[in-house]
Amino acid sequence: MKQFQGRVICPGTCEAQALVSHGGFNTLASYQMALMFHDKQVKCGDQNNPDLYNKVLSGRALCLPQTIGSTTGGLVIHTAAAMGAAPAALLF
Repeated sequence: MKQFQGRVICPGTCEAQALVSHGGFNTLASYQMALMFHDKQVKCGDQNNPDLYNKVLSGRALCLPQTIGSTTGGLVIHTAAAMGAAPAALLF
């Protein structure tokens, strides 16, 4: 098992399946279609991210080197959380 260590923003504990992306994570592209259709289980819609494309993001620990995009990323994650479809954790 690999362990990650970093600066904690929101403390807590989490146990979830990890999804690892070696490229940047475009939050809007990844969640847009699922949020438009109110899907409870989000599959990554970003075709430019071969590590995550078409994989379930809901309830997973996303291990990401960086995000791509603007401040809409936070709003997208907030909306996914309100719908019960957020990732379990975001590790950068």
